[in-house]
Amino acid sequence: MGDASFPALYTKETRETLTDLVNAWIRAPINGINGARTKLLNQLHFKEREYLTSYYQPKEPLFLRAYISQLPNLGVHSTQRNEGYHPITKRKLSTRNGSTTTAKAGLHSST
Repeated sequence: MGDASFPALYTKETRETLTDLVNAWIRAPINGINGARTKLLNQLHFKEREYLTSYYQPKEPLFLRAYISQLPNLGVHSTQRNEGYHPITKRKLSTRNGSTTTAKAGLHSST
């Protein structure tokens, strides 16, 4: 499985635990962010702790739900749902001659 020159740093169980800790950190309430981050950091190797605290910790307001839930985004955490409608919209707007009038008629007739 693993290359002997690049041994796995964590067992599968530890990776699963780390994944859970990362998710807990991301979803932590505002008063639980420090505790969730500390639990995660305690399970990481030094270099990873250093990277997380120097790179991600300053950017917490950009991705932690406790902060982004305060933004006027109506509770949406991604645009994937909207992107899924793209083929449906495109199919309804596509016409053989490209006429906007024909496309509008196609949208109104299908609703």
